[in-house]
Amino acid sequence: MKPSTIRAELLRQHDDLRARIRVIRAVAERSLHGEDGREELRRQLTLLTDAVRKHNAREELLMSKVFPDLDAWGPVRHAVMDEEHIIEHEKLVAALIETSANPDPKAVAKTALELFDAMGVHMDREERVFLSDEVLSDEEPPPDAFGG
Repeated sequence: MKPSTIRAELLRQHDDLRARIRVIRAVAERSLHGEDGREELRRQLTLLTDAVRKHNAREELLMSKVFPDLDAWGPVRHAVMDEEHIIEHEKLVAALIETSANPDPKAVAKTALELFDAMGVHMDREERVFLSDEVLSDEEPPPDAFGG
């Protein structure tokens, strides 16, 4: 798979995740204004968690083929991506648990909104550090100036 094809697929998935987050964010925001949206929030968070799990698995598979030959930072980028995915999954699970355990819809909504903000930051960072066209380029890297 060409790097540009990988980038396009993963960016489409990010767009899909952002659209899902916008829908769930609206549910959480209504909860802040007095509506008890915990059941809908839990349902939507479950769907989001599944979508993120599938996306992360695909991203990890595709990028594991790219990182080794990317540049000197490839292995570090790979380790950072894996660690961030673990943290993201833990936060999703914690938010799901909170929708079941916490009877306060406003507290649940605040937790969810914080999660969505963190997920947005995570995707933005991935797009800059791993998925930019400077990183995932179809062009061959220039030869080493020192003859290597």
